[in-house]
Amino acid sequence: MKHDNLPLGLAITSDEERGGDAGMRFLFDEIGLRCEVALVPDGGSLNEITIEEKGILHLTVKCHGHSAHAARPWLGDNPLERLVDAVSRLRKDFDSLNKDKDHWHPTCALTIIKTPNQTVNRIPSEAEGTLDIRFPAPYTTKEILNRICNILGDEVDTHTIMSAEPTRFTPDPLYLSVSEEVTGMPTIQKKEDGGSDARFIGRHNIPVIISRPIVGELHSLDEWIDISSMETFYRVYELYLKQKLLVG
Repeated sequence: MKHDNLPLGLAITSDEERGGDAGMRFLFDEIGLRCEVALVPDGGSLNEITIEEKGILHLTVKCHGHSAHAARPWLGDNPLERLVDAVSRLRKDFDSLNKDKDHWHPTCALTIIKTPNQTVNRIPSEAEGTLDIRFPAPYTTKEILNRICNILGDEVDTHTIMSAEPTRFTPDPLYLSVSEEVTGMPTIQKKEDGGSDARFIGRHNIPVIISRPIVGELHSLDEWIDISSMETFYRVYELYLKQKLLVG
C-alpha cells in the first residue's frame, strides 16, 4: 500500500434497491459502524453534491372482486377496473400538488399491475399493483400514507413494502473545494428526487458526501456512464482523502 495505517474503510452492500435494510441500515443501526465522514457515490455528479433527498413510500395496493365470463360483465365484480379507477384518482390528486417547475413536489408512479387471471375472456377475482411515491420535506411518510388511504378508500387494501423520511445532508466543505480544484467548475449543491442508503448514515449526524461520475438514463435499458468522468471522479476522491487523512 502507498500509505499504511490510514483510518479508511470500504463498505459494500447489495440491497440498496430493495431498501437497504439488511445492508447499510444493519451496519449503522445494529452493528454500530461509525465514521468521521462518509462518501456515497449514488447521486449528484462530478461537481454536483446532493444535499437533500425525497422520502420514499413503496406500496402494494390490492382489490378483490368476483370473477365471471367477460361476455357477461354484469355478473361479475371487476377488481382490476376498480383498482385502475382508484389509482387514477390518486394520480389526479398528486398532479394537483405539482407546484414546482423542478418537480420538487410529491409524485406517484404506478410501476406494476397484475392479476392471477391468464384468460382473455374472464373477469379476474383480484387485482394488485405497486406504487412508488416520492415526497420532499416537510411532508412525512405518515402524512402521505394517510392521504393515499383516504383517496383509495376502503375497497383497496394497502400494504407498505418500505418507507423512508425525506433526508438532508451537510457535506464537508473540504470536499467542495477539492471538487472545484479538480474539475475546474464551481460546485453546485442539489436536491435529489431519488433516495439512497446515505439516509442510514446521515441520521447518526455523520457528514455524508453524495457525488458520482457523469451518468444518464438511469434505470432504463439505455443507462450509461461516462468513462472519462470516472477517472476525474477518482482524482477528486484521491485528493480529498489525501488532504483529509494525511494533512488532517
